[in-house]
Amino acid sequence: MPGDIIAWGEGDGEKVPLLSVDDGKIETQFDWEQWKQFILLESYTRQTAPFYARLPFHYHYVPERVRSLALKFLLALNKNKGTQPTDFPGHPIEQGFELLHYLYCNNGGTASWESSVSGQIFLTHDIDTRGGFEWALKTAAREKKYGFRSLWNVVGNLYKIDYDALDELRKDGFEIGLHGYNHDNKDAFLSEDALRKRFDRCKPLIERYGMKSYRSPSWLRTPMLFDVLKDYISTDFSRLDSDILCPGGQGGCLWTKGFEYGGLLQIPSTVPYEYPLFVGYKPDQLLNFWTPKLKWLRKINGNIVVNTHPDTGYSGNQAMLDSYEQLLIYLNDN
Repeated sequence: MPGDIIAWGEGDGEKVPLLSVDDGKIETQFDWEQWKQFILLESYTRQTAPFYARLPFHYHYVPERVRSLALKFLLALNKNKGTQPTDFPGHPIEQGFELLHYLYCNNGGTASWESSVSGQIFLTHDIDTRGGFEWALKTAAREKKYGFRSLWNVVGNLYKIDYDALDELRKDGFEIGLHGYNHDNKDAFLSEDALRKRFDRCKPLIERYGMKSYRSPSWLRTPMLFDVLKDYISTDFSRLDSDILCPGGQGGCLWTKGFEYGGLLQIPSTVPYEYPLFVGYKPDQLLNFWTPKLKWLRKINGNIVVNTHPDTGYSGNQAMLDSYEQLLIYLNDN
């Protein structure tokens, strides 16, 4: 029998002891290392290629307004099915794994897999279209105003890259990263050889800007993608701590700090800032939506990893730029 039980789980409708303390020593009722890997690598879920990744043409040929409406419909459908906010994973905060880890470590357990990347702010942006470059510079100007520098991820082979804009960003101390090959959402589901060919074609861009960071288009991610990615990039932002956004399926690594695995530093994204727009919120309401999570991340020493897109229909407009500035003011003051 376990000693003093300090954490319970639930299985098949019954309470199950998870952590206990016996003679001052932490005891687990499961294999901790195996379980944490199962969670962090999202082995409890499986992503599949979205239907539009199988189209004979690039899905960006579908008007952006139509794609935005489709996303709103899918999120509303998930909500009606009860997948948010009470079902697993909780959104925008899923604290189960964080809480169990806290109890484990505060009672003598060790977690050697945890990296030192915690309690930091990462402002990241994915440029999905050529038009995003104009708003990228406007957004960067607001960030500079408050002393921030951010990461700008560009698609390797989709649009005509505005090298002047990227050079200006780089000169001002911003980082340039990679956002997939052509954003057709096929990368994560290709064979190893096909995926390597795509990354090889991006090498000149990677080398030009000394790219170290990557985020997968549409948050799509598979073990194959990460296995190949490590040979080109050192830091990945493709995972979310709590994911109800990815068209490949819901999940998330349930963790808000960086962790190293398979030759990659993985930094989960924790604040997909534009998400509330697709469930009925207005730009001037976004900071209020995210404030509880921002406070929670500070409290648990999690990373605040913000993601936006400077493209039409997302953050490429004045209302969203003003909303984003309110977030910058909050982060600067808190």
